[in-house]
Amino acid sequence: MQQISALNLIDFDSGSKAKLPLNTYFNSFPAAFWVANTTVSSVYLQFWSTGLGSFQVFASDHQANKSLVESREISEGFNEVSLPLAGENNLGWYWVEFSAQAQNQISEVSWMVKESPKRSGKASIAITTFNKPDYVIKNLSILSNAEELLTHIDRIFVVDQGIDKVTSQAQFPAIAKKLKSKLQVIDQANLGGSGGFSRGMFEASKSPESAFVMLMDDDVSIEPESIRRAIIFAQYTTNPTIVGGHMFDLNEPTVIHGWSEVVERKPFAWHPSDDEQLRHDFAKQNLLATPWAHRPYVSDYNGWWMCLIPTEVVKEIGLSIPVFIKWDDAEYGLRAQTAGYPTITLPGVALWHIAWVDKDDTLDWQSYFHTRNRIIAALLHSPYKGGGSLLSYLFMHTVKQLLNMQYFSVETSLKALRDIRRGEKYISETLPEKLTEVRELMKQFPETVLHKVDRKEFEDLFESGETPLSEKPRRLGLIMWMVPKMFSHALVGDSKDSHPQKYLLKKQTAWHLTPTYRSVAIADSENTGWYWYRRDRKKFLSLFFSSMWNLSRLYFGWGRLAKKYRAGAKEFSSPENWQKIWGN
Repeated sequence: MQQISALNLIDFDSGSKAKLPLNTYFNSFPAAFWVANTTVSSVYLQFWSTGLGSFQVFASDHQANKSLVESREISEGFNEVSLPLAGENNLGWYWVEFSAQAQNQISEVSWMVKESPKRSGKASIAITTFNKPDYVIKNLSILSNAEELLTHIDRIFVVDQGIDKVTSQAQFPAIAKKLKSKLQVIDQANLGGSGGFSRGMFEASKSPESAFVMLMDDDVSIEPESIRRAIIFAQYTTNPTIVGGHMFDLNEPTVIHGWSEVVERKPFAWHPSDDEQLRHDFAKQNLLATPWAHRPYVSDYNGWWMCLIPTEVVKEIGLSIPVFIKWDDAEYGLRAQTAGYPTITLPGVALWHIAWVDKDDTLDWQSYFHTRNRIIAALLHSPYKGGGSLLSYLFMHTVKQLLNMQYFSVETSLKALRDIRRGEKYISETLPEKLTEVRELMKQFPETVLHKVDRKEFEDLFESGETPLSEKPRRLGLIMWMVPKMFSHALVGDSKDSHPQKYLLKKQTAWHLTPTYRSVAIADSENTGWYWYRRDRKKFLSLFFSSMWNLSRLYFGWGRLAKKYRAGAKEFSSPENWQKIWGN
């Protein structure tokens, strides 16, 4: 039999009448996903017990309705119960509840299947890192001690693109000795996530023992059992499938980032398949109180914080597009979907990652990559003429940024629009130096400078608490709000303030309130300093008309440009193209 999910050791205190329900994210069995994506007929709950008691198995349906499936006495020694999967199309989860009246130890609690997997082979893990060796060393140490997982692992590739090298850390020699030939560290120039993960995919696809490659971020905390579950599930899926893991907040460990990621085609925007999935806290609403968590979803893509890809998919559709960061994972998921390979984000498979919800990376150097790569992905995959509503959204977003005095972000978007028109070969050839170009551009915009202050000065400048926010203008109200604000910024002179007119914490800002000030200081997300946004009439007018012109050019040339990008798509993401970039 194949163990597909292992639970922790359970101890009951002596003399107590204990009850332990295991209806949790990691301990329950995600039956809906096994029914929808495999041909497995039954799952078996197995465990060992040193004493007596009872246990009950419950099931939920897609609406989170609970029902009792089995109720049995616990026998000393081995216990097993068979639970149906085949034909149970409304099944959500299975979970077990143990009861004991005296000292008892329940161990080796597992969900098992008897069928053979559809495909065999091990997985390689590809970690891309940039100057975060502490995280990598910690996770390599965990992997080196995960004996059961290592039987499923072919290679662990660490693609080190930083200056502070993983191999220079004091703990590295001992870890390398333990992992032996499984560990391979590859040093290369900083080519972003797309460059690092593509290297890992490339190396794994060359290994005859690697049937899968798991892409994983560096600044994460891992659980080996989650990695093993992903590999086993991928071996059993009816068709080759990309299997993703969920992301929990490293600082709030019960908060999940999202459940299933989709790309809405008309605006070409990524988001969870349902808004209520975003940053759901299982400590406040457990599994049974979360109805949307009981249905099987098919995702458009999974973030590359933890994503298992069959190497046969890599060999067929290629590597990541060479875009440094942002949208590489989403584009790859859409490309795989077009080729007939679905993406499943499997519950019970997860890691913990530093959250980015409090940071707006559309305002720093990353804004260039956000805009450029979103449009490139749309050129490759949007089914709509002119890119659907994407360009009209970008126009409105540009106006909002201009009214909020975020001139650098608009300038980088303009640079992105110009670069896109130069074609996919230019994007590929300039990958190594593009980050430097954008960072140099930042120096021309004073609002990108962080004014650091000590804690006392910060507290003197910024008032704590929430600022009462008025309702955001929408539809016709948005136009009526926007037009007078634009005239005000276009006709009124520059801000001559010697200090900010207002100091606002990040949580106190809103795009429809900030434009009311001539100049405003907005705190960074860590509250260590502030950025100073000031009205500049000349920049406002120049960037507005340049944006109008370039967005119009892109709209009217969309069909021709999309045809060009799609014609060159195979070469764009090919191993041969990446080898040129790597200098191999």
